[in-house]
Formats: sequence, C-alpha cells, structure tokens
Amino acid sequence: MSNTPSRRIAIIIFVGMTSLLSADDSVPVKFLEGLRERGYFDTAIDYLDRMQSDTRVSRDFKKSIRYQQGLILLEELQTIRDFKGREEQLNVAQERFEQFESEQPDHAYVPLSRTKRGNILVERAKLRLAKSNLPGTIEPTKNELQSEAVQLFQSAQEIFLANQKQLASRLQEIGSDVGNDAALLDERDKLRWDYVTVRQNIAMTYFETADALSAEKEKKEMLGKAEKEFAEVADKYSRFAGGTTAKLYRGICLKQLGKLKEAVAEFKDLTDTPDKKDPFLRDIVTQAVRHTLECWIDPSMAYFDAAIEMGNQWLDQQMPHERQNSEWLGMQLQLAKVYKAKADAEGKNASELTAQARKNALVVARFPSQWQVSARDFLATLSGADANATTADSILENIKTYQEAIDALKPIQSEHKLATATIRLLTNRLPTVSDPQARSDMQQKIEEAEATVVRVQPECAKLLRMALMLADPETPAENLNQLRRELCYFYYLEEQYYDAVVLGEFLTRYYPTTTGAATAGKIALASLVKLYELEPANSQEIQGRILALATLVRNQWPGEPEAADALSLLINFSVTSGNIDAAEKYLAEIESDSPQVADSQLIVGQALWKEFTEKARPFEGQTIPPNLTGIRQRALRWLQKGIAGRREAGPNAQSLVAVLAVAKHHIDQGEFDAAIQLLDDSQAGPHTLAKSNSPLIDSPLVAQNAFAMAIQAYVGMMAGSDNPKSLIDKTLQSLDGLSKYLGDTPDGRKALVSEYVRLAQTLKAQIQNAQPAKQRPLTKAFEMLLERAAESAKDPAILGWVGESYSGLGTALRNTDGSLTSEGQAYSKKALDIFSRLLDEAGKPDADVPENYVPALQLRMASTLSDIGDYQKSADAFYEILKFKESQVHVQIAAAKNYQAWGEAGNADAYLKAMSGDHLIPNARRNLVWGWGRLSQLLGRNKQYRELFHEARFNLGVCRYRYALTQTGEKQRSSMQKAKQDLILTSRLYPDLGGATQKEKYSQLLQSVQRALGESPTGFGK
Repeated sequence: MSNTPSRRIAIIIFVGMTSLLSADDSVPVKFLEGLRERGYFDTAIDYLDRMQSDTRVSRDFKKSIRYQQGLILLEELQTIRDFKGREEQLNVAQERFEQFESEQPDHAYVPLSRTKRGNILVERAKLRLAKSNLPGTIEPTKNELQSEAVQLFQSAQEIFLANQKQLASRLQEIGSDVGNDAALLDERDKLRWDYVTVRQNIAMTYFETADALSAEKEKKEMLGKAEKEFAEVADKYSRFAGGTTAKLYRGICLKQLGKLKEAVAEFKDLTDTPDKKDPFLRDIVTQAVRHTLECWIDPSMAYFDAAIEMGNQWLDQQMPHERQNSEWLGMQLQLAKVYKAKADAEGKNASELTAQARKNALVVARFPSQWQVSARDFLATLSGADANATTADSILENIKTYQEAIDALKPIQSEHKLATATIRLLTNRLPTVSDPQARSDMQQKIEEAEATVVRVQPECAKLLRMALMLADPETPAENLNQLRRELCYFYYLEEQYYDAVVLGEFLTRYYPTTTGAATAGKIALASLVKLYELEPANSQEIQGRILALATLVRNQWPGEPEAADALSLLINFSVTSGNIDAAEKYLAEIESDSPQVADSQLIVGQALWKEFTEKARPFEGQTIPPNLTGIRQRALRWLQKGIAGRREAGPNAQSLVAVLAVAKHHIDQGEFDAAIQLLDDSQAGPHTLAKSNSPLIDSPLVAQNAFAMAIQAYVGMMAGSDNPKSLIDKTLQSLDGLSKYLGDTPDGRKALVSEYVRLAQTLKAQIQNAQPAKQRPLTKAFEMLLERAAESAKDPAILGWVGESYSGLGTALRNTDGSLTSEGQAYSKKALDIFSRLLDEAGKPDADVPENYVPALQLRMASTLSDIGDYQKSADAFYEILKFKESQVHVQIAAAKNYQAWGEAGNADAYLKAMSGDHLIPNARRNLVWGWGRLSQLLGRNKQYRELFHEARFNLGVCRYRYALTQTGEKQRSSMQKAKQDLILTSRLYPDLGGATQKEKYSQLLQSVQRALGESPTGFGK
C-alpha cells in the first residue's frame, strides 16, 4: 500500500480520532465512511485492523470487521486497471470474506458475504475472458482462459444456489405473519431483498457463462436457462429494482436468441414506464431503448423510422448531468448506427441521414466511456478515413525523451488548430451562403473538421501528459507551465473538467506571472461552472470552489480581463445567493470600460427589480413605502447604466429584457414618451428589433412584450395629444406586427385578443375621463381596435367580448339627460348585431357556440336592447331568459331596470311593472318577472344580499315617486303618500339604510316626495 501525502494526512486524522472513540460505534462508522468516500481505501483497511484490539469499540462492530474489509477491497478494485493487480486484490478480498464466515458463522451478514464471494468468482471469470480477447492471444491459450472462465462461473452459481436455499429456508421460518414484531419485520424485509439479489446473481451467471461458451448449441442452451431465470425474477419481484433489471436482461437474452419481436415487447414494458424520474430507472430505460434500436435495424425488422423517432424522443428527455453517462452514450451511438443503416438500406436522403449519424457519433466520441473507441471507429467509416491511421497510442510507444514528445506534439497541435479554425470560419460564413450545393459542401467540410478535432484532441492531451512526465529537472519551469496551460485547455475541450480545474488552479496559485496563467485560471473557472451545471448534487461544494478561485483570480490580475470575468462570476453567484449588496460592491471593482460591466450591471439591476416587484405587490394601488422606493431607484440606476453600456456594445437578450422592465416602469408612471424612446431606439430598442425580425430577439415573450408595451405607450399618449391620428396609426401598425409575429394559431389569436382586451380597457377609461373635445378621437381609436379584434377572432367567447366592448363603448357616450348619443346608439347596435349573430349560430348543428354560453348572450342582448330604447323587445328577451330559470337574481334586477328606464322614457305603466313585475304565472298568484317589490322582499331575508336589497328598495321608491308624478289630483297625492310611507318604513326597519352614501340617496328622494306633497323637505330629520 502506498504512503501518499493524502494517506499520511488520513493517518494523522486517524490518530486524532482514536481519542474520540467510545462504546458508541457511530464515530468509527462515520469515520470509516469518510475514508471510503474519499478513496483512502488502504487507510480504511489499516483503521479496521487497529479496531480489532481497541477496547473502546463494541464487540458487535468488531464481529463485522473482516466483512467490512472485504467490501473496501472490492470498492478499491474499481481503481485498479492492470490484470495482475486486480487478481491480487480479488485474492485478498476473498480471504477476508472467508475469514469472516469462518469466525462468525451465525452473523446476519454471512449470506451477503457468500454473495460477495460469488461475485469475486464472477469477476475472476470476467478477467479470464478479458485476457482471452486481448490482441495477439493464441488460440490454445484463448480456449484455456475461456474454459477457466466457465468453471469459475459454475462455482459462483453453486455459491449463489446454496445461498438462495438458505435464505428461502429462513424466510419460511419467519413466515408471512410477524405481527408487530419490529425486529422480525426488519429481518424479513432485508432477507427478501437479499433473496431477490441472489436470484438475480444466479441469472446473471447463466447469462455471462453463455458469453464464455464458444459452441453455438451450448451458448443457446445457457441463454435459454438465463432467460427463464430472468423471467421468473421479473414476474415475481417486479416491485424490486432486481425485478426491473431482470426484465431488461430477459429482453437481451431473447434478442441474442434471435427472438427479436419478443425482445422488443419486453423492452417496451420498460420504455412505457410512465414515471421515469428515478436515476436507476432512467438508466434501465436507456438500455432498453438502445437494445430496441438494435433489434429494429435488424434486416428481419428494418423499422428505421420508428427507431429514429424513439431514439430522438428519449434523447430529448436527457438531463444535463446525463450527457456523459455511459448508458446514454451507448444509446446515442446506437441511434447514429440507425441513421447509417437507414441510409445504406434505402439510399434516399443519404447525405442528410449520414450527417445525423455523424452528429450523434461525434457526441459519443467526445466523452471517455466504453463507447468512445467504437464511436471514433464508426466516425472513420462515415468520413472514409483510414480507421487504422496512426494514433497517439502508437506514437507513444516510440517516444523516449521530452524532446521527442514535443516534436510529436507539434504537428498534431497544428492539425487541431487548423481544424478548429476551419470550423469557426465556415460556421460563421455558412449563414451568408444561399447556393444549396455550396452550403452542402461547406457543411461537409465542417463535419470533417469536427471529426478531425474529435480524433486529435485526445492525442494532444496524451502527448502533453507524456512531455510533462519525461521532462527532466533541467527543463525550464516556463516551458512546463506552458504545457500545463495547454493541457488545461485540452482537458476543458474533452470535458474532463476536474482535471482542467486542478491544472488551472495550480498555475493561478503558484505561477501567476507565467505566460498564459491568467487564461488557465479562466479555463479553471469555466470548468467549475460546467461542473456546477452538471452536478446539482454537489452544487454547494462547487459553488464554494468557484467563489474561492474567482476571488484568487481577481486578486492575482487586478484590472485585467480575466479579473473582470472573475468579478462577473462573483456578481452572478452573489445575486443567486440573494446577497445583492455584495454584488454591488463587486460591480464597483470592474473597470468602467470593461465589456463585462454592462452585463453585470444588468444582472444586478434585474435582481433588484425582481426584489422590488415582489415586495411591492401587496401595495398595489397604494403608496409605495420609502424603503421599496429606494430599491426601485437602485434597480433603475443599474438597469439604465447597463442598457446604455449595451447600446454601444450591441444589445443582447439580457439588455432587451432590461429595456422592457424600465419601459414598464415609465408606462406605470405615465411617462409614455420616455417608454417609447427606449422601446423605439434605433439600435437597442426591442420594439424596433421586433418589427425588423432581428435575430437578436430569440424569445417570443420578449417580442410579444415589446409590441404590447409600445402599443400601451402609444395609447397612453393619445389622451394628451392634440392630434392622436399618428398615434392611432402607430398603434395599428404595432398590432399588425404583433399579429404577424404571433401567427394565425389558436394560441396566437388568444394572445392577440388578450392585448385587444387590455387596450380596450385602457381606452374605455380614457374616454370616460376625457374632456368632450377629446372623446371623439379616442372613441375612433377604440372602434378601430374592436374592428381588428372582430376580424381576428374566431372563438365565440372573443366575439362575445367584442360585442360587450361595443356595448360598453355605447353606454359610455351619453347626453346630459343620460340617454345615449347618436354614436352611442350606433355602437350599441353593432353590439346587438354580434350578439344576434352568435345566437343564430348557436341554433345550428355543429355550432362553435357552447350551449352554456347562450344564456349570457341572451342577457347581453336584452340589456343592449334596453340601452338603445327598444324596451319592449328587451322585456320580451328578459321574459324568455326567466322562463328557463326564474331565480336568476341578476336577470331579475336587469329586467326591473328595463321597465324603470321604459317608464322614464314616457311609459307610465312601465313603472308599475318595474314595481310589481310582469307575466302572471297561472295558479301561482305571482309574476314571473318579479319587479323591485318582490326583489326587495326576497333579498331582505339574507344579510349577504343587503346591498342589493337597498338597491331594490331605493329603486322601488324612485318608481313610486316618478309614477306619482305622471298622475294628477288625488291619484297623485295618494301615490306620493305611498312613496313617503314606504321610505319611512324602510328607515325604521333598517336604520342605517345601507350606509352613509345610500342613506343620503334615500334622504334626497324623501325630500323630493315631501316637496311634491307640499311639505317641508326635512328628509329623515323629523
């Protein structure tokens, strides 16, 4: 065992830990886990040996020490690459498990220990097979190694079968009914898990034995045996992870037996699993997809399109941290082979299919995995390159000195630089080329250059490492540091981010003055950021390393671009963690002419703006507290600085979002000119860019908001403009732009009409509040919006809204006596046309108008008829609605208002109907249309309707008073007395009369009645 510095540190920690030991085993267990997690396997073994004689460790812990040592040795096995070392490690591990079983034959871990010994035999067998497959192995030796592998598999099977028998016996002893015995429940659950595991191991040994057999008949027999065992495990233990794995391997067995349809059916059970969030299950599904694709491209099936669809659909669900996962890479390589097989089999669109094959294989070739070599070989077949071309491995065999390594490196580095330059140059030029053939040739060159990069990048890294290994003490430190910097760069390209971090941080910390050290620090930071994105489970630890390294870079090279990059990272992570004050301090350190400063200002500004909007939400419609005003001012200051800085450097997605935020602030403050100045800026205005379909706007939401805010600003300016026509034209142009951008889709039309609704609400409020001289142009603008909405709308609900808006516009235009103006009448009639059209449509077969929308249409129709003075038709319409459902209080109120308005228009009898109702129900002695009298009776019974009750009671009084005015002599006096008595009775029964405002209305009405009776108008005073 080595005595590395890290191991010496671990031993020092261990010595310190021994003083903390007690009969509580939690301390040694946690320390042991810590050593294993950090890879200090040899130290962990020594630690356990010392525990054997330590009196402070419990006897129970000591009993499992040999077993624990065996586990650690198997864990360490994963770090040993050479055959001899792995064989020796397996020997020691097997010895530890045998000692444990001999010394503790009744221990609960014995079944697991036997399983581990079986696994060791399986691992030995795999080593024999790996040796037999080495290039140059002669046939007799190969046969002998395969025979030994089969014998080892059979020995493992014997162990697993014996273990299965013992576990089954113990489970039978426990039985299914254990009551509330917690210990037995725990033991039973653990034994069931162990039983499933051992059944899975038995099946796997059959499967792996088949791989070791050379005779086809024997191989098929063993595969059949494995398939049967996997099937039983899958059927009986489907809720266990082992059952899912068994289903996968059953499918693989069927595939190898040539039963492809049955295999695909088995894989389908896995790929159709609805919940694919569990990482283990995702790996299983990915393998099932890969094997399905392999089945489907077999000539007997040739389901190329289905395979391509399945592969791409699953690839679309890939998570960032799965990009380098071996199972996903294997699936993506198989997808590449599907594209190639389709191109070879069908001949159509061969170049496009080959391009897709190359694209997927390139991804696999970039990452170290069991598939990388296969991917690179596959790429060579696509490009026509010699798959046996000289590689770094063959070059390394002949390199003996540092200079030879450098000489071998230079041409490969040049090849890499040329290929990367070609990719960059042609990729930038490709969008400007229109000729299809030229584009195809250029794309072909880009793909060939990418294949070259994939091939030579690992060669460069290997030669750089070789040069560093062969350097002697006389090699100048500057030369070595240059190699380290270049190796750091290649590690980053190969996505070996941890290695890139180690080298980059080394140069940053210890050799800051060497050429390129700052670049290495930048690469190390970029690598840590990638790891932060790829490893969410380790995000907190990685974030700490990012902040520490960024601080170091900022201190090592103050004022340099790399320091600005580091400060930008510090700002980003400060904002992410909610420490905006720290972000503002870092921002002050970036040089004012740095290209990063504008983006950092925007990040800080947007974080402050978000904080302000969230905290200000409860104060909507109220005065904002001073502390929030301060946050808003800080946000606006940074946003405006960032927008100005980006205007010079060119806008980006972040600056466009910032412009929208500031523009919204101006609109909310009524500063419409300032908002338009930002939105329509010729260089950086999002509205300007959206109108020209600029590629800088890559978010539909940004474009939609840019149009919408410009429209809001134009509309907001209309009320104060002497000539709003130009603003109306701009508004309509922007609406056209928004319509084209959203497209003629259901979602697009819905978003467009939402904008019409918002504008209509704004304009309606402006019309109602405007001076009479400015009402007309605003009304005209509103009309144009409604016409556009009606043209765009196909949804009945949208057309209904247009009708509502016309109706609302009509009711907003009234004469001094309250009647509609001629324009108001015209708009109300347009509303009637739309309501009529929709009702007619509702009566047709296959109508788009929902049945439950008809009553609302009928109500709007009836109310609009009343607005234009067609009271009889309105009354008839209300009657038809109430025939369907009499108890609709809102309809009864609207019907009473119609009769009351009819009375005010000169029909005295209508006042009686407003008070007493209309349409007597036979044998019921009451009217279907209630009128204000019955409404007040019914509403007065429930306190929650008290406001409506007073509306009904007050209007009842109004109708009595106005009806009396139509009478003469004693009839008038009698009617007035009834009105007076009714009002006084109401005040006695309900002294508050619905509150101060309503009470004042009652009082004024009573005074009018008193005057008509020739009495003193005291109201409720006496």
